[in-house]
Amino acid sequence: MRVRTSLIVAVASVIALTACGGTTGGSPQASAPTSSATVSAATVPTETVPTETVPMETVATPTVVTKTVTVPVPPSITSASTCPGPVNRGTGASAFEGSWRRHASQLVLQRDTATSALMMGASAVDSENWRVDWTHDECDSRKVVVTLLERTALYGTGVDGELDEGKTFGLEFGTSSIGTSVIVTTGLGDDPGVYTWCGADSGPVPECGA
Repeated sequence: MRVRTSLIVAVASVIALTACGGTTGGSPQASAPTSSATVSAATVPTETVPTETVPMETVATPTVVTKTVTVPVPPSITSASTCPGPVNRGTGASAFEGSWRRHASQLVLQRDTATSALMMGASAVDSENWRVDWTHDECDSRKVVVTLLERTALYGTGVDGELDEGKTFGLEFGTSSIGTSVIVTTGLGDDPGVYTWCGADSGPVPECGA
């Protein structure tokens, strides 16, 4: 029992000496060198991820087409009172009314078509008579059209078949060589069938003949 106690005391003494600096016999013991290792954190390379550019979709701007619509304007109709006729012959349709003559021929235009007539002669013995109708644009004498309705008389050989039922010819006002008003027909007789006709106020016009 005394031996175990002495052993325990001895071990405790050794431990105490070691904890106090480890000196034996009054001489200090050299301290064991301490190894200090510095551990550096590993640098992890950073991966650069390229940025993907997404192209933006371009939306086309719609083209606006403007269409101009032209609305036709109907022609204006001029009153007959604003359409002057030739000197000394009235206005409008009345300007054409009356008896018109040329060599061996006569044209009578009346409002009553029953009394409107054409006597066309090739000579003093060869002629023919026709009942006629006529239409007139009060603002344009060039649009007067005479229509042969029915032959009422034939003398000699007439005008050699130049006139037929339904035939039409036009007339318009003109000015004679002496400056007076006359009418000129086209499409009557030999082509182009241009004849000058004198009225009561035309005077002695050479173009109208005897």
